[in-house]
Amino acid sequence: RTEVRQRRPAPSGRRPPPIDPQTLMIRRAVALGVAVVAVILLVVIVKGCVDSQAKTALKTYDRNVARIAAASDSEVSRPLFTLLAHTAGKQPQDVNTAIDNYKVTADQQIKQAEGLNTPDEVVEAQRDFLLALELRRDAVSRIAGLIQSAMSRTPSAGGAIAKVAGQIGRAS
Repeated sequence: RTEVRQRRPAPSGRRPPPIDPQTLMIRRAVALGVAVVAVILLVVIVKGCVDSQAKTALKTYDRNVARIAAASDSEVSRPLFTLLAHTAGKQPQDVNTAIDNYKVTADQQIKQAEGLNTPDEVVEAQRDFLLALELRRDAVSRIAGLIQSAMSRTPSAGGAIAKVAGQIGRAS
């Protein structure tokens, strides 16, 4: 089946009337005003998104640091102090092994802290946080190296006990 197409009427050859210069200027001014408002809105929206992203990054960083710090307290400091307060009747090697395990945990926490996405605003705070975790780990390591001597019944035990006591302040 063949469809018959209707022809469009041929243009009449008339051109639209010319726009007077004042109307043209008004239209251009309105278009420019709309463009300026659109650009301002776009800038405000983009800035809001960037600010929101930065705020979210800070909140996430803060939550992660708080989680690691709480874990360090609950998995290293408190158990270490509890262990040191109750060493009577325990074998020095068992105490040393437990302290070594706390050092391993402290090492893992340092690695977690090093892996945090740190916003530019808190780079210095991140360095301080890592330093605190490293000092705690180092103190736990030194206590592990001294605990067997401190628990011995030898004359050198007093000196080792004093050194352990000195490291306790760093591990807290």
